[in-house]
Amino acid sequence: MPRTVSPSPPGSLAGAVTARKQVSDRVAKFSRAAKGLGGVFVCVAAWETVRGLGFVDPRDLPSFVAILRATFHAIFEDELLASLMATLSSWALGLTLALFIGVVAGALLATMPRLERTTDLSSNSCARFRLLRSFPSPC
Repeated sequence: MPRTVSPSPPGSLAGAVTARKQVSDRVAKFSRAAKGLGGVFVCVAAWETVRGLGFVDPRDLPSFVAILRATFHAIFEDELLASLMATLSSWALGLTLALFIGVVAGALLATMPRLERTTDLSSNSCARFRLLRSFPSPC
């Protein structure tokens, strides 16, 4: 039967150590988040500084705010969703076609032993398919 550990009474040394560890863990998590956010702010500040000092043509490097505005405009007002759906539907059509061709080819190879022997790369027929294979084979 597993032994249950009772919580330390308030004011005990074990309770203080546990509480200190919890606080230390929270501080470490906050520190990591602050470093990440600080890195983002430094990058944006460098971006705006380079752009503001004229090192780069504003047409090549627009402001951070302009890019955020254009991003939200593209997401919520433009035809981004329609373009995304067109892309995903053509991808799904290609995947379905490849799946169908693969299943049909696999069924043909499984039911026709002569066709399987002809396309078998582990036999002496490797010379016929040297240009078609894209991975090394044992022959």
